[in-house]
Amino acid sequence: EISATTETPPFDCQRVTEVPCEECDALVALYQASDGPSWQQHANWLRTTQISAWQGVTVSEGHVTALMLAYAYKLYQTRGTLNISKYRELKW
Repeated sequence: EISATTETPPFDCQRVTEVPCEECDALVALYQASDGPSWQQHANWLRTTQISAWQGVTVSEGHVTALMLAYAYKLYQTRGTLNISKYRELKW
């Protein structure tokens, strides 16, 4: 019997070369914790290994340098903490 699944396979940050793996891991955790698929705009998140193509993410000189996630309304309801120390070059 063949069964179809709608579950997305886990994203592998080891395949990302644009930013350090820990920065990628933190973005993935943020997306998953805040119900990223329900964001109004979430183009390319977990669909490409080019992190700078993820909507709202800016990458410069090999690091995540800006996040513009105002459209991620569930982000504000996320419980827990966001460890921004993973983003060494983030300006805010």
